[in-house]
Amino acid sequence: MMMMRMADAWVRGTHPGCGWIRLILLPLMLVPMWFGSMLGGMLIMTAWMMLPLLVRKPSSGDGWITRACLGVQIWRSRPLDDPVSLLLVALAGVFLLLATALAGRQDPVSMAVCVPAYFATYLSFLSRCAKKSRGAGETSAGVT
Repeated sequence: MMMMRMADAWVRGTHPGCGWIRLILLPLMLVPMWFGSMLGGMLIMTAWMMLPLLVRKPSSGDGWITRACLGVQIWRSRPLDDPVSLLLVALAGVFLLLATALAGRQDPVSMAVCVPAYFATYLSFLSRCAKKSRGAGETSAGVT
């Protein structure tokens, strides 16, 4: 886990380019799983993990995904204080796991339900976190 060795890796992960690409890469991992390519899935996951090493810190905390990532850091410190966010992130995880199982079974109709449901619940979670970041005055914390 090279990403964890860099003290500022999570701040680099808040860069808008990194944040949006990582948001897409996680469910994109379903494509190689659909075709039974374990190696392809592992390569996408490696790219997902290494991406923060390739970008610089964001120049400001004004981007929505930057505020959302910072809000996630705030939320992680006390997840039980916001049960709605906890429910949203748990549902997003369930939808992603379901989509993963369905990719292996090559069930396109069910995946067509699970993948958009994952995006809807996870983006709702991120939206709540972005508001939390703005409300806590954390829009530029760790980003300068």
